[in-house]
Amino acid sequence: MKYLILFLILLLTACNRWVVPEELVGTWEAPVSDVAVRTHSKEEGFKFYHDTASAMLIISDNKTVSGRIGSATFENAALKKNFGPPNMTGIAWIVDVGPVGTIHPADPLPQKEVQFWLPPAGETMDAELRYTQNGAQFPMAGMVFRKSE
Repeated sequence: MKYLILFLILLLTACNRWVVPEELVGTWEAPVSDVAVRTHSKEEGFKFYHDTASAMLIISDNKTVSGRIGSATFENAALKKNFGPPNMTGIAWIVDVGPVGTIHPADPLPQKEVQFWLPPAGETMDAELRYTQNGAQFPMAGMVFRKSE
């Protein structure tokens, strides 16, 4: 039993031994895009609040990301490898931003959990901003990032 536990620990630590590709590290900026914030209540159902926002991601080689989505800033978000093959899913990386504040003037939510879903890095990255609070997977925006450094 002791060897099984040791084997599982080694296997789990080996699975997380990946390196952030050099082409992904750096500052990425997306120009102004339409961003939809969704709310839900029993009385009104789903309501959508649209406005525009730009975004910036600063991706470090230590698997952390800092940046901005409209007026909301974040630090030390986790960069994760997507489980599915990027050639089938189109998604290579997930930036687990976690809770952020108000994104744009029409945004009624003072806090929400979001993620960026990123494709493999190239000259540009066609990314998605996703609302992920309480297990939701609502696409808030499509943003095209370009490396600025």
